[in-house]
Amino acid sequence: AVEVIYNPLTIDELQSQSDLVNVTSDHARMNWLKFLQRFTKPMGGVGSSEVIIVKQPKYLQKLLTLLDETPVEIVANYVNWIVASALIPETTDTMREAQFRFDRINQGLKKRYV
Repeated sequence: AVEVIYNPLTIDELQSQSDLVNVTSDHARMNWLKFLQRFTKPMGGVGSSEVIIVKQPKYLQKLLTLLDETPVEIVANYVNWIVASALIPETTDTMREAQFRFDRINQGLKKRYV
């Protein structure tokens, strides 16, 4: 089956779909309006009737399930690592070199780009 990647939904509709996912942990419950308002506030924000395009609704449902099954500490460590990794280009040459060595071993990177 081919999954359609153009799925216009209001934020309310996305929330309704997410609420159908059976999760038990608080860190797996997603308040889409609050989440999206944080990112759009500098541009005037969004309301619950705002239409957004959800490319992979099944992915979001599976993500909520994965978050529910994963201890909050592991989720926090992952988020911290993603943020730290994104900031490495803004740090010292020693940190950039360490990142390159890591990427060379784990991803086969041949040349340092940063």
